[in-house]
Amino acid sequence: MKVGLILSILWYGVCFSQVEHVQVIKKESMYPNIKGYYEGEIPFNLLCDESGIVCNKELEVVEFTLQYGNGDQDKMITIKGKVIPPSICNEISLLSMDNMIFITNIFAVDQKKQIYPITSFNLIPIKL
Repeated sequence: MKVGLILSILWYGVCFSQVEHVQVIKKESMYPNIKGYYEGEIPFNLLCDESGIVCNKELEVVEFTLQYGNGDQDKMITIKGKVIPPSICNEISLLSMDNMIFITNIFAVDQKKQIYPITSFNLIPIKL
């Protein structure tokens, strides 16, 4: 008797239960990053990667300001493009390892050439 009751409840649940389908839409982040790093430590070899600063598929970074320690003082430089130049990477590797660098005043353009300001971020280059 109990088995029949349990089977009928299960049958009822299977036949008359509502099934909902949920579609997950992944939206790209608008936050800038270098090789997926947007805060904290970044391996030095990735900091100077040729892919540079990226946001998403619709926007391309065209300019940013980089601030880093240059021995006794801070150095601030505006860079055209999205990649940290090799000369600055060399200077960072000699004088600013394990110290925070700031990437600010980031501007990107879309396909229509409209300019967008992008959120600033900071990283700490480290050697692995």
